[in-house]
Amino acid sequence: IKSTLLAVTDKLRSLEREFTLRYGAVLYRDIGDVYVTSEHQFTADIAAFDEALKKIEASGGGDGPESLNQGLAVAVDRMAWRPGAARVAFLIADAPPHMDYQDDVKYPQTCSAAAERAIVINTVQCGSMGGTRGVWQEIATKGLGDYFHVSQSGSAIIAATPFDKELAAVSAELDRTR
Repeated sequence: IKSTLLAVTDKLRSLEREFTLRYGAVLYRDIGDVYVTSEHQFTADIAAFDEALKKIEASGGGDGPESLNQGLAVAVDRMAWRPGAARVAFLIADAPPHMDYQDDVKYPQTCSAAAERAIVINTVQCGSMGGTRGVWQEIATKGLGDYFHVSQSGSAIIAATPFDKELAAVSAELDRTR
């Protein structure tokens, strides 16, 4: 995923069109872990973003559910989304949210806020932990996005974006240059 992201970014930058790609991430775990949320603000510096991705490790846990509500709220409310830009988020995880944390802003409320701010939320469920599929499908629906499932062994993902025609052209160009 990381090397493909770099190759697509390079190709998109070579197109004769003015646009700026920015990447950001909000990592979330659970109360009691090393952190509950960790944000990497948007940057156009793909090399810096790639370095941040390399440092990410899955760890912690203990129970199944995680602090998805808090992570999603940070992504919608605290990331520096540019006015007028196409705003697309991908929620990628394997566990359902804790719905029993009193002070959390629950995901339905955050999805409504995202829709009001024109932030599309796509969900990618990794694996098949019980209780996740329905929530991911609901978040994608409320977030005006799409739901995808990736098995633990990996599988292909198809995502609808406002840039599909341009991405198809980039993909074709990448295929021709290989």
